[in-house]
Amino acid sequence: QGSLGVLITECADYHQRQLDVEKGEIIRVVLITTPEAESHNRLLFVIHHLAIDGVSWRVLLEDLELLLNAAFGNASESTLGYKSSSYRQWYQALEQYGQSSNLLSQKAYWQKTIQNYEPLPVDKDHKGRVMAKDIAHHSIRLNAGQTRRLLQEVPRVYHSEINDILLCALAGTLSDWSGQSKVVIGLEGHGREAIAEGIDTSRTVGWFTSLYPVLLETGSALGPADQIKSVKEQLRHVPGHGLGYGVLKYINQEATLQGSDCWDIVFNYLGQFDNLVNESKWLKGANESAGHSI
Repeated sequence: QGSLGVLITECADYHQRQLDVEKGEIIRVVLITTPEAESHNRLLFVIHHLAIDGVSWRVLLEDLELLLNAAFGNASESTLGYKSSSYRQWYQALEQYGQSSNLLSQKAYWQKTIQNYEPLPVDKDHKGRVMAKDIAHHSIRLNAGQTRRLLQEVPRVYHSEINDILLCALAGTLSDWSGQSKVVIGLEGHGREAIAEGIDTSRTVGWFTSLYPVLLETGSALGPADQIKSVKEQLRHVPGHGLGYGVLKYINQEATLQGSDCWDIVFNYLGQFDNLVNESKWLKGANESAGHSI
């Protein structure tokens, strides 16, 4: 009963609720068959974040494409290539990295960063717990022309990455609004850094995401071009793409880095996910909701 979209969303919601970390149930893959009048079935992947990150989704979908090509296409075999390092091997490498001189020399940098944190102004001070019911989502979209300039034209002119441009805009906005010339932002990265010989996580599925504070000085007197260059240079000076902060805080238990997070806003650029399905012979994105993930 009801429209196909509603039924698919209800089905997705049901399977989202079935995950149970305490029982080790962290993945569900569901084939949703649709009526004959519908051109495509739906394939739903529900995987807990503990087991997968943004890079892992790419690995998973690329492997699935290879297997489908072998099963239904013209590929002669279904090899997925060599296995990369395991999650256990990666953690062991992190422990060793935590004792390296390279990592230990970063301590002063991270201490200075968190010392520069100033809370952003708020309309209402709230000390209680934040519940799921308190969370709201706000989405904005850029038009095709703005998107093209962001992805292609501006990075080419300034020899920068999209991250640089977006973070420059965010830091500048926060600085203008708060009146602070320095802004600390929580920055998420893929976390798969080259920290040891023989460790390769390029095809490993897991949650590698790193989260670390970035101090950005905006320089209110600078024009847009100089601001972009300044933010780009500041980001380039973050040691080890930020991986060391989490190692020092959580593995080494560095006392000066303990306590609550030293940022009020987290930034994460996930990349262009639409390329994955746009280039696929067998898969394309579905319009229906995949259900509530929380």
